Amino acid sequence: RTSIMRRALPLLLFSLLCAAPALAQEPISAPSAGFELTVDIQGWEHRTQETDGRLSVLAAGPPAMGGLVQLAIQVTDSGKSGPAAGDAALDELAAQVAQEPSIELGDRFDFELDGRTARGVEVLQSASGVRFRVKLMFLHANGFQYRVQFHAPEDNFDEHWPHAEQVLASFRLIQLDEAAQQRQQLQSLAARCGSQIDWAADWDAAAAAAGAA
Repeated sequence: RTSIMRRALPLLLFSLLCAAPALAQEPISAPSAGFELTVDIQGWEHRTQETDGRLSVLAAGPPAMGGLVQLAIQVTDSGKSGPAAGDAALDELAAQVAQEPSIELGDRFDFELDGRTARGVEVLQSASGVRFRVKLMFLHANGFQYRVQFHAPEDNFDEHWPHAEQVLASFRLIQLDEAAQQRQQLQSLAARCGSQIDWAADWDAAAAAAGAA
């Protein structure tokens, strides 16, 4: 396991800790999180974080920029799928930042990841004296929410965004490993626990049902 990340800037932006990065031009396969991609950009490195034995965050970018330019994929469990789940995530985000003066939500957009539609939004955020431009996207698939974010200073965002696009073009959903499949099966069973029980309206109805059984 390489690195960890921490949320050092408010709300949207991630900042990398200084820890052993992996070199670029290296395929990254994460069957525990159901995806793979390749970071093949000269001058970029990537780092990962695991939670409970599963990749939970992958971040990539030019280390010379000190985290000011970064592509990050955060993976969390989700029982939802499809673009509607992405719309709901964006609605929740909008509600969370409505009263935050340093964050301005712009237009929503669609972005294709491995042939599937991720819902996204443009964001402007001021943090640590820098005005950042952010592209934030949500894809729900494989039992996970993939929160994909790229940020860079507003003035040179257009210089770096094509590199992030190149990395994201290599994003592929893959089959989960056995441990991840078992974990999702247990979560599914837990979510259904009690759902198959027909609850009686009152004691008399319950007694009658028990007598008929």
